[in-house]
Order: sequence, then C-alpha cells, then structure tokens
Amino acid sequence: MARARNIKPGFFTNDELAEVDPLGRLLFAGLWTIADREGRLEDRPKQIKAKILPFDSCNVDELLSALDKHGFIQRYTVDGKAYIQIVKWHKHQNPHVKEAASTIPAPDSAPQEAKEVSVKNSASTVRRMVQEPEIPERAGLIPDSLNLIPDSGFPSEEAPRAQPEPAEEKPRQPKDARASRLPSDWKPSDKDIAYCREQRPELDPERVAENFRDYWHAKAGVDARKADWPATWRTWVRNERSQTSARPASLPPVGGGPNRQEQLELANRAVVARMLAAEGGNPQ
Repeated sequence: MARARNIKPGFFTNDELAEVDPLGRLLFAGLWTIADREGRLEDRPKQIKAKILPFDSCNVDELLSALDKHGFIQRYTVDGKAYIQIVKWHKHQNPHVKEAASTIPAPDSAPQEAKEVSVKNSASTVRRMVQEPEIPERAGLIPDSLNLIPDSGFPSEEAPRAQPEPAEEKPRQPKDARASRLPSDWKPSDKDIAYCREQRPELDPERVAENFRDYWHAKAGVDARKADWPATWRTWVRNERSQTSARPASLPPVGGGPNRQEQLELANRAVVARMLAAEGGNPQ
C-alpha cells in the first residue's frame, strides 16, 4: 500500500543521483511510497513498475540496478527471496508512529551501525505508541507524514470537537448593588436647588425638578436605577437646555440624556401618569 513520504530540495541537486536515468530518479522517489517503515520492499521489478511507472516504457530491473550501483538502494536476498533496502532511510524519512512494523528481514550485509539504528528506531516507536497514544498538535512542528492515516497516505479526518455549551445568560444587574429607583416622593433638597441656581440661573429649579422626576419615574429597567441620585441630579442640571424656547409644559427637556423620540414617549407617559394620579390611580 502506498504511503506519503517526505522529499527534500536536495533530491533535485544531488549530482550522484544525476548519473541515473531520469526515469530512474523518479523510480527512486516512488520506491519510498511503497517501502515499509524500515525502507524495505520486495524486489519484484514487474510489480514495482505497475505501481510506480505504469505508463512508461522502461526496464525497471535495469533502473533498480543503476540505483543499486550508485548506492541509493541495496538489492539483497534472504532465504532465496529478493528484497530492496533504501539506503539512509531514517535520515530522510520519518514514518508515522502507527505504521505497521516491517516484516522484511534486514540485509545481512548491512553495516552494524545501520542495524542498530533500525532496532533503535523500532524500540523508540514502541515507546512512543505506549507513552503517547495521541500525537499532540503543534503547529508547524509535526512533519506532514505524521498527520496521515497509517498505511494510507490520505489525511485523517479529525474527530469532531465538542462545542462548548453556551453560557447561561444571566439577568442584567445594576453596576452598583446600592443602586435603586428614584423615590416616588422625591423632591430636590435645598442643596439641589442651590446647585441649580448657581450653575444654571436661567432655569426654574421647580420646572427642572418636575422634568427630572417625570423622566426617571417613567423610565423602566436596570438603567432606571442609580446609586447616587444627587450626582444624577447635578448631571441633569448641567445638561438641561434653556427654558426660554417655546415648548409645551409637559415636554421633558432635550438635555439630560434621552433622544427626541424618547422624550416624546416620556412626555406622553408623564401626561398619563398625572391623569391617573388625579383620578386616584397608580401612576407607576
């Protein structure tokens, strides 16, 4: 079964490999995809041609001999069966940790150092499979071959990740736990009136207080709660527009926060509230 392997830029500039026929170079790269995790495969030229060069007219046996001559592969036999060992396999390839172990015997003529490397790599793979059953995702650090399904070469499908449960929406709370609505019997204190006369002498404090009281009594929700009503009064006074312009007495001031549409709605509510109060109803 074909597998995905790595190829380095040096492959194309190797002057020793340049001595091999171009189809031989292509064959060499193709051998990587059908070799096992130790870089070994059966030496069966006809089958190799069918898997790697099915559309080219060439003698694969001669191409394999050329690769063997230049030291890129080693053709050998064990118990009468022919095999191929790709030279310096573990220097250039990093098989998937779950790829099946090799069932092909190593060449007897292989250097002892190469055999030790093969054994060491196999033992390391076993340890990694036991200690690290899942490969951690480290962006940019895992070779492409590690992200493939063993023995396939096709990208693995990631398991669907559990979606976090949406956080329960909590009712909006006032910013300050001490916040409260404007008392129904609120009246400006002497200090509040003095502030209004000092800051805005052109205004009538009683008129400003009436607008302030109507607006905040009609306003609903968390935004109608304040922790410091004297400070809210001072802000209202600073933002209050001059009363010299002609305007219905029931219309709340333009300043103080609400836009024109809100002012009209609040004015209507204020009128209704006064009517209910006059009839003995509940203005709230």
